[in-house]
Amino acid sequence: YEIAEVTGVQTCALPISGYYYCPISTVLDLAAILMYHKFGVHVPSKHCAGFIPKGRLYEFIPATIFAEKKPDEWEREIYRVHANLGENISDSEPMTEYLNICRELDCYGCAFFEAKQYCLMNIPPRLLIGINAKGIWLMKLETRENLELFKLSEIYRWGFKPGMNFYFEAKGKVPGEKRSEEHTSELQSP
Repeated sequence: YEIAEVTGVQTCALPISGYYYCPISTVLDLAAILMYHKFGVHVPSKHCAGFIPKGRLYEFIPATIFAEKKPDEWEREIYRVHANLGENISDSEPMTEYLNICRELDCYGCAFFEAKQYCLMNIPPRLLIGINAKGIWLMKLETRENLELFKLSEIYRWGFKPGMNFYFEAKGKVPGEKRSEEHTSELQSP
């Protein structure tokens, strides 16, 4: 439990800061778990409009998506999901559940590098490359939303020139077809 608690506190900041991209449904699940962790089981008479001051919603919702809803809408949605947690989670489990959700995120454990690419027409020229145990992720630079994943098993060649470029070649979507992807980057950490 103590390891999960410490890891949970460290991991908690990653989705909220926007370092890990999360769809809104996942953001709300994580926010509800944080509500449970901080304030316990949902109490309708207590956990209602105004309980979370508008200036403190940033503790639950990433700034990268905050403008998609009004503050009172975010607050209502957090309470709705918090109420649905019910008795399904014990007092000792919220951060373990939070970590389990984070582990399922595309970018969990990624090292990120800003890049420029010129091979894929359907991918923006400036992007973020995320590399983790699942493979090489191509992501939107601003939001870290996943655009495409190249699994490690699909990559048959890669290389780099320090400070110049990084490239990889991956098998195509059709079995046996090869597809070459080259990404030039100054490999600067965001």
